[in-house]
Amino acid sequence: MSKKSKRLLYFISEDWYFCTHRLALAKAAISEGYEVFLVTCISHHKEQIEASGIKVIPLHYFNRSGRNLKNEILSLKELFSIYNNVKPDLVHHVAIKPVLYGSLVAWLNKTPHVINAFGGLGHLFTHNSLKIRLLRSFIQTILKFFLNRENSRLILQNLDDAKVLLDHKIIKKSYLKIIKGVGVNPDIFSYQEEPKIIKEKGPIISLVSRMLKDKGVLELIEAAKILKARALKAQIHFWGDIDPSNPSSITKQELNNWQQEGLITWHGATQETSSVYQKSNLIVLPSYREGLPKTLLEAASCGRAIVTTNVPGCREVVQHGQNGLLVPAKNALALAEAIEYLIKNSTLRKKMGKQGRELIEHNFTEEKLIRQTLQLYLF
Repeated sequence: MSKKSKRLLYFISEDWYFCTHRLALAKAAISEGYEVFLVTCISHHKEQIEASGIKVIPLHYFNRSGRNLKNEILSLKELFSIYNNVKPDLVHHVAIKPVLYGSLVAWLNKTPHVINAFGGLGHLFTHNSLKIRLLRSFIQTILKFFLNRENSRLILQNLDDAKVLLDHKIIKKSYLKIIKGVGVNPDIFSYQEEPKIIKEKGPIISLVSRMLKDKGVLELIEAAKILKARALKAQIHFWGDIDPSNPSSITKQELNNWQQEGLITWHGATQETSSVYQKSNLIVLPSYREGLPKTLLEAASCGRAIVTTNVPGCREVVQHGQNGLLVPAKNALALAEAIEYLIKNSTLRKKMGKQGRELIEHNFTEEKLIRQTLQLYLF
């Protein structure tokens, strides 16, 4: 496929997510000669995206957790019209619902090439209620049809997710590509020595994430209570917004209550994540499952030791005992003990931070992973 004058359309549900996870890729595609379009729900980032030379097409009916049948039909009609008007040579869908809807519309419009990408297998694959199991069975059938086509490729971020889809015969191996995340810019997320600890307050421990139960927020709260009961001084900071569209979302009231109890400080979302890592002594992410978490890549790039869970995605970034510690998921006691261990072992913590930076430079730079994706665009 020739790169010149080709139209590339991204379908990503939220504009903020496009900015944090795919904007650098889109800029690189433009420099390679693609004309780039983005279909997304607009919050506050339209001008920033358009300033990069990307044509933004707002969605009016699409919702990640939409349950209104009328809106879902209107959303599909709107997408069909957009794909039909843009006539892209290549589409790149990110996350399960855009993959499902985008693949259907691309098939109906006879779009020449389709790239689908899962950031992780998410709520649909991590929960086992009867409702979720029935929905999962239905969606797997649809995915089998759209993912196993000659003009389609699927990007996954870790081998565990690949094994799930291959074992369930959802996709054939020849249509699957592992690209380990979206990478990190080591110049923006630069290495710095961790800040000095104020003895009266203790080290700064940060969680940078959406405020979701699936990210291990509840376990980290329980771990904070354990550390407090042990009279271990630590400042636990939460950086990230709630996500009402996600069934796993924590509420503002819960966060405010924990803050009033003196367990955490909640800051909400931030655009200055590099400074958050650099002002922290330790980064924690007790997630239940990930694709390949960008927050851990960024933390490691800044030279911070990490405590995270031994689950798909997280263990791709953290090598136990090298650049951080892995603990079992949903285990607040193990989480508390790992945090306590690294609080009390500053020399080891700093050594892990340096090893994390080396890991990023060798394996996870944004430039390297973007190059792999652009190569896939050529089929």
